[in-house]
Amino acid sequence: MNQTTTKDATQTTETPISSAKKDMVKGIAAGYACAWVGHFFFEKNKPASFKFPLKSFVSDFRMYSDVLRGNLSLRNRKFDKAR
Repeated sequence: MNQTTTKDATQTTETPISSAKKDMVKGIAAGYACAWVGHFFFEKNKPASFKFPLKSFVSDFRMYSDVLRGNLSLRNRKFDKAR
C-alpha cells in the first residue's frame, strides 16, 4: 500500500517547465480572446488573425519588442519614437 501511494504521488507532480508552458499558453489564449471580443463587439470588424494568422502573430511580437525597447508607448501616442 505504501508503494502505490508514493508511485501515485510522483506521477502527479509537474515539473516547473511544464507548468510554465501551460501558464504561457493560457496567457496567450486569454490575450487573443480579449482582442477578438474587442474586435467583434466594439470595433465591429474581424481581426486579421483569421485571414493571416502567421502575419498577425509575427506583428504582435514586433509590437512587443517596440514596447520593450521604448519605441512604442502604452500611455500616449505623443511619447512614441519615430523611426
